[in-house]
Order: sequence, then C-alpha cells, then structure tokens
Amino acid sequence: MGAISRRAGVDKAILSRDQLTTWENMGLTTYYELTGKRRGEATELAAKFKMRGMDAVVVQVAKEKKGTLITFDEEMAAKAREAVKILTSKDFMHALNSNNSAKTEYTHMPRSMGNVMS
Repeated sequence: MGAISRRAGVDKAILSRDQLTTWENMGLTTYYELTGKRRGEATELAAKFKMRGMDAVVVQVAKEKKGTLITFDEEMAAKAREAVKILTSKDFMHALNSNNSAKTEYTHMPRSMGNVMS
C-alpha cells in the first residue's frame, strides 16, 4: 500500500487494496512462505535484474510456480519481464472477467503488490 500511495496517491492505494481483498474473498489468493531456498534464489534475481529485494521474492515465486506475475508496479514489471510472464492488474481483471470459472492462484507481496497467477 505504501509504495502505491507514494507513487499514485492514497485513492489508488485504497482501490488496489480493495481489489486484492476482492480477489482474496473470491478464493484466488495463495500465500507462500519465504524459505531459505526462495530467499537465496530471490537474492540472485535481485542482483541479476537490479531489483528491490521484495520484488525479487515475488519474481522468484512466479518463476518457481511457473506462473504469471500480476503487478501494479510498472518498474518491477519492466525488470521482471526477462524472468517471468507479466500481466498488469488491468490485464488480469480482463482475463478474470473473460473466464470466471478459472481457478487462479496468485501471491501478494506488500511492497510491490505483486501477484503470481498459474
């Protein structure tokens, strides 16, 4: 929320939070533990793609799960495109609305609001 609020304003941050809550209430959210293995792989990704640590964790989970990274963070999306498939939040909503029956799995990380869909 803080990153979105700083970049786009409080109103956009609240909308983002509300959207994530909606997805959670729909049963679409899966949270993953930050294990030592994930931390190590994220560290390598952070160095390779010059990204923030939490962004690298989100990218690592997407890569591990062979999923699509859904993010509100354009900077992270640009850096992560080489490592994983990327969707913007708008792309995700369009896909979700087009196929309401599909079970989607994603992970939310607070700084970047990154999500993984598989």
